[in-house]
Amino acid sequence: IRRAATRDLLFLDTVGYTRDEVIGRTSAEIGLWADRRAREWVVEQLKRHGQVRNFEAQFVAKDGRRGWGLMSATILQVDGVPCILSVTRDVSEMKAAREELERHHDLLEQRIAQRTAQLEEAKAAAEAANAAKSAFLANMSHEIRTPLNVISGMAHLIRRGGLTAEQSVRLDKLLGASHHLLQTLDAVL
Repeated sequence: IRRAATRDLLFLDTVGYTRDEVIGRTSAEIGLWADRRAREWVVEQLKRHGQVRNFEAQFVAKDGRRGWGLMSATILQVDGVPCILSVTRDVSEMKAAREELERHHDLLEQRIAQRTAQLEEAKAAAEAANAAKSAFLANMSHEIRTPLNVISGMAHLIRRGGLTAEQSVRLDKLLGASHHLLQTLDAVL
């Protein structure tokens, strides 16, 4: 049934065959099924359950164009003869849109994975740089503090031994410079 103001098409319009070309012929004889296994599955379901609901399968139109149909079918009797009543809706555009959406989703997932990997690499590099900086600062602190402590210690020992006034002033300047370097080092580190 064709409804006004809709995009639904009759089966014949969708596959491009005339009524006379399909009457009395099976879908297999016409060559509508793109996948023989899909047809076999539908036949098996109809034999077992007498019906199929919302089965999506690819069809081949008369002009060779492929499309997708959403099919429901049931077995019924017409004047004592078993027949298959099938309603198939062309869902080619919807399926193409869904596949396009899935491609975009997959691309987005790939980009997220790449960006996450880049961020993890950057984080690892920053952590490595921070660890190297900390090791460098600890090493430099030790390398600078050790001689400054030796200078301060020796200055105290020299002062104990007795000094002239001039030597005492010089020693005070030496100790002052040593303490200033230690304070500068503490501020920097």
